[in-house]
Amino acid sequence: MKLESVALSLLFIVLNIVDWYLTKRIIDLGGRELNPILKKFGIGSVKLMICPLFVLAGYFLHWAVLVIPNVLMLATCVWNFIQLRKS
Repeated sequence: MKLESVALSLLFIVLNIVDWYLTKRIIDLGGRELNPILKKFGIGSVKLMICPLFVLAGYFLHWAVLVIPNVLMLATCVWNFIQLRKS
């Protein structure tokens, strides 16, 4: 496994954990989940399915497969952090 794949896989997992924590804090403070998939199935179960799929895709296909999901997760974490600071 290339170093890029390992680094991006770990980053994706960490960003998902941060997103889970921030989303949970927002919901605990009276906010709501905006993602309809996460709202229907629950944030924990969806993240438990998504993380391994992207990590495996990065391993078997190419490390670049993980770039866009990481950018999207980073943007989501920043958005959640901003929303949390507003409340």
